[in-house]
Amino acid sequence: MLTLPFPRLRASAAFGLGVLLLAFPWIGGCGPQNGLVQTVVPQDGVQLRYDLQPGGTFKGHVFRRETVQERGSSFTRSLKFNVNMRVVAVNDDGSHRVKAVVSNLDLQWHFGSNAAVSRSQFAQRALKSIDGVTIPFSVDSDGAIKDVPPPPDGLEDDEKQVLEAVVEGLTSAFYVVPSRKLLEGDKWTQHSTRGKKGRLGKFVESTASYSFEGLFTSHKTGTPARFARLRVDTNQSRETTTKDSTHATRVHSKDELLFAIDGNHLARITTGSTKFTGPVTVTVKFNAQWERTASIQALAAHSPLAAANPSSPTIESQSIADPCDDDYVGSKACDDPCDGNYLGDDSCADHS
Repeated sequence: MLTLPFPRLRASAAFGLGVLLLAFPWIGGCGPQNGLVQTVVPQDGVQLRYDLQPGGTFKGHVFRRETVQERGSSFTRSLKFNVNMRVVAVNDDGSHRVKAVVSNLDLQWHFGSNAAVSRSQFAQRALKSIDGVTIPFSVDSDGAIKDVPPPPDGLEDDEKQVLEAVVEGLTSAFYVVPSRKLLEGDKWTQHSTRGKKGRLGKFVESTASYSFEGLFTSHKTGTPARFARLRVDTNQSRETTTKDSTHATRVHSKDELLFAIDGNHLARITTGSTKFTGPVTVTVKFNAQWERTASIQALAAHSPLAAANPSSPTIESQSIADPCDDDYVGSKACDDPCDGNYLGDDSCADHS
C-alpha cells in the first residue's frame, strides 16, 4: 500500500501466529452514542495527531464483509472481532510499540470445492488459535504502521486471506495524518507511484482525493468531545509483470474517517471498495470503531498535546441520532437492509 500524506495505510502482511482468524460482534458503547452536533472550525485550523504515550489503552470493534463475483457466480464472506490494544514502549527510532489482543471470533468464510477442511473445522481452529493471542506491531507518530510480523509458512490460501483481513482490521486504528493543520473546506489531491511501469516486478499508481468535512461534537460523556470528519476517494492501479505476462488490478475505494480531536486518536473508519482483477470483482464493506479505555477528557487533560488543541465554541446546527444517517457515529448499527450504511447479511429484496 502506498504511503500518501493522508492515506489509508493497510498492512499487506499477516501475522506469524499460526491460523489467525478473528471475529467480534458489534458491541454497544463504541464511540459517541448521542449523535453529532456540528461545531465551528477554528480560523487557524485543526491539527490531527496521535497521543501514543506508553500505557495508553484502546478498544476496538471491527466488521469486514466482502463479496466475490466471477463469471456469473458469487459468494460472500465476513469476519467480526474485538480488539484491546496497549502502547507498551517507545522504540529507539521514535516509533511506538503496540500490542493488540483479539477476541470473540465470528467468522463466516467461504471455501472452494477443494478445501481440505470444513467451514466448522476452520472456524474452530481459528478460535483456538486467536483468542487471547497478543499481536505486536509499531506505529510512527503520524500513524504509519510498520514491523507487522509476517505470515507463517505452510498456510493455505484461505488462511492467508483471513490473516490479511485480520491485519487490516487491527491496523485500522491508525491512519496516516497530515503534518499541517486542516482549514475549513480543505480539499487536496495526491498522486503517487511505486516501481517502474513496464519493468519486471510490481508497479503501483494511486490518486487520492481528500476532503475535510468539518468538526462535530458528541455529548456522550457530558463534556463535549470533538471529532474531525474526513473523506478520501482513491483510485489505484497495480501491475505485476513477469517474463511471461502482466496482471493488472484496479481498486476504487471511499473512506470516511472520524478523528477524536481531544482524545488524539482515530474514532471510526468506514470503507467501501471495489477491486477488479480480470474476470473477478471483489466488493468490500469495512467498519471499525475505536475508543480509549479511560475517559477521553481525563486523558486529554493530562496529555502534553492538550494545549495544542484548545476548546472551541460550538454551534448546535445539527444533531444526528439515526444510525442509518451518513453522518451518524455511535454504537448502534443501521438495521435497514435497503440503506447504503447497512452492514448485515440480509438483502434489500428480502425486506421489500
